[in-house]
Amino acid sequence: SGTPPVIPRSATLRDFDELYTAPAAGFRDRADYYEQCAPGPHLARIQVPTVVLTSRDDPFAPGTDLQGVALSPAIHLHLEPTGGHMGYLGRRVPGLRWMDFAIEHFLNEWIDSRR
Repeated sequence: SGTPPVIPRSATLRDFDELYTAPAAGFRDRADYYEQCAPGPHLARIQVPTVVLTSRDDPFAPGTDLQGVALSPAIHLHLEPTGGHMGYLGRRVPGLRWMDFAIEHFLNEWIDSRR
């Protein structure tokens, strides 16, 4: 589908989304991609029990972005102060991520509430 875009070393994530992600996925531009793919407008309508795990310092999708968004009562927002993006490496058990423990905790609480 043509010549791959040149991504400068100084490119930010937003630059990358403008130059590569949006066009590669068929969006008009970065703004169109962000508008159509942003979860915020949909979070108020979720009916299935859902945990949103994120951190305030996520460099790609800061958890603080969700603080002003209307959330369904079915959503539990778990906002860590630190943790970065997606990995959420933990210190308790090497090789496991704190996310593993958060999911286990939520599932146990949910199961207990259904008994």
